[in-house]
Amino acid sequence: MDRACITEALAGADALVLRVDYPRDQFAIDGVSTRLSLPGAGMLNAFQALCAPVDQPKLTVLAREGRSDIRLRLIDPQNVVRFVRLVGTHKGGVWQGLILPAGTGPGAGLARIEAEHALHQGLKDGEMTAFYQPLIRLSDESLAGFEALARWYHPDQGLLGPDDFFSLAKDLGLLGTMGEAVRARAMKDMAAWTASGHDGLYLAVNVSGWELTQRGFAEQLSALVVGAGLKRGQIKVEITETEVMRHADAAMGAIATLRRHGVLVLLDDFGTGYSSLARLSRFGVDGLKIDQYFIRAMASDEGARTIVQSVLTLAQDMGLSVVAEGVEERDIALRLRDMGCTYAQGFYYDGALNPEAASTVLSAGRAGRYHAHQA
Repeated sequence: MDRACITEALAGADALVLRVDYPRDQFAIDGVSTRLSLPGAGMLNAFQALCAPVDQPKLTVLAREGRSDIRLRLIDPQNVVRFVRLVGTHKGGVWQGLILPAGTGPGAGLARIEAEHALHQGLKDGEMTAFYQPLIRLSDESLAGFEALARWYHPDQGLLGPDDFFSLAKDLGLLGTMGEAVRARAMKDMAAWTASGHDGLYLAVNVSGWELTQRGFAEQLSALVVGAGLKRGQIKVEITETEVMRHADAAMGAIATLRRHGVLVLLDDFGTGYSSLARLSRFGVDGLKIDQYFIRAMASDEGARTIVQSVLTLAQDMGLSVVAEGVEERDIALRLRDMGCTYAQGFYYDGALNPEAASTVLSAGRAGRYHAHQA
């Protein structure tokens, strides 16, 4: 095929030819595209700068000998974001292939790319931290512990809650990194509270199903607890019922390892999945959190009250503690206490508190809501 035919074929595919010369640290682009407006040549770092920041590591694939096919986003000089495929071969220090338009999808806007970069950078810079929502012992309305919740101190937007970044972190595969950052801060604060005499306090931390089933995760988390000087039972891992059942075999082994090292395990959002306490008994968990939907519905829905009572009765028979989340009214709190629920959590008591505010209620409680933790 002569050059004219090749040029026509490339134009028909709206493709460009890309050549990356690694020994010279240069790139060159040839051809005309109706959808891609890119410089014709330059230093390799200039081409890298055209890529979305979180996609730039993908370019390392082009430096390997052999064929490669990657998908990423380019930002042209007019700040228009385009999905492209780079398809070609590396031989003798030079990669040569095609830049092919690859349609659109999530992340096709510049604002999305900026948000991705900010989240990556925020995790590197330690902007992700832990806030604490109180867990109340219903028998005497005293502070029993806290659940550590992710918060992001965004340099431009201020304090952000999970609704502002959780989906993005999930899309980028950063839930594990985010969880590690939050748990590390929470363990540090918990160690300080323990050192001040509050060794009966417990801390609940969230773990995704993916994290739980990674090789060595249970051992690493257990070592973190020991390294913080915390006692058996002071840390409780929360994982959703559906995630446990989705990764049943791997989850069972990880749960056993955690419990062997004194880390307790709670099933979060219980009642929203497809399992039962009888099926879950083989996992050897230590407690349950009843999904807030059922707790909030108790005030007006007899069916919800029946479900909650059934869960509490079965949990008591199995020796499991139960946390009711989403408690927003005192009447519901008192009803749950009379039904035999162990702990409650919700805006009736407090929202998520920063570490300083959590330290205050630890020592002073919240007037009219709950008593201080007994050191």
